[in-house]
Amino acid sequence: MWVYGMLIFVYVEMDNEDIGKPVSDYFGVTGNGPNVLGYSGNEDAKKFMLDGELTVDSIKAFAQGFLEDKLKPFYKSDPIPETLHRMKRM
Repeated sequence: MWVYGMLIFVYVEMDNEDIGKPVSDYFGVTGNGPNVLGYSGNEDAKKFMLDGELTVDSIKAFAQGFLEDKLKPFYKSDPIPETLHRMKRM
């Protein structure tokens, strides 16, 4: 069942230093896009990324999975610190 009005879509220009850069950093979005990301906005602040080709059908399926809580959360990882990286090589 598709219910209109349950999702909000926002377009952010990633090359905009004042808005796009902080937003993309917060959500862990990289590359030249376009990217589709779901964000619960709840206390858990879970994020979900659409993997694969962007089509109307894939976006609809992603949105439906998001609404039904069937998506796997996306976790942004920080790079391994250089000191820790060196310790692992020893």
